[in-house]
Amino acid sequence: MLEITQLTDADGVSLSQAGYSWDTGTALSGHLGCELVAILQGDTFEHRCDTTRGDSGSPIMIEDDGVFRIVGVDSTFRAQPDAPPVNIAVHASAFAPYFADFADGVIGTAVVAGKAE
Repeated sequence: MLEITQLTDADGVSLSQAGYSWDTGTALSGHLGCELVAILQGDTFEHRCDTTRGDSGSPIMIEDDGVFRIVGVDSTFRAQPDAPPVNIAVHASAFAPYFADFADGVIGTAVVAGKAE
């Protein structure tokens, strides 16, 4: 996994995002080549991918030799006076330790056809 400290705009990191936002219905939409703004405390970072309502939880990725790797998930935005909002993502290192237990059903809630079991 790419560590959050390796994500710097000085390295020319180009982010991508894909999700099902409210304004595209059931069509997948995305933003290729969006910008990393800043690395924040608490395993979060600011980005300028074109996200909106419904995109929360969508992957923020980097392309590495033709393979897209998830480095975080979109979470919220921060309004700025006289400037476009800055989006906030949670870095994958914050939730990666829980992947195996989630996949094995040890943690989390199973959802089938929109209803929790």
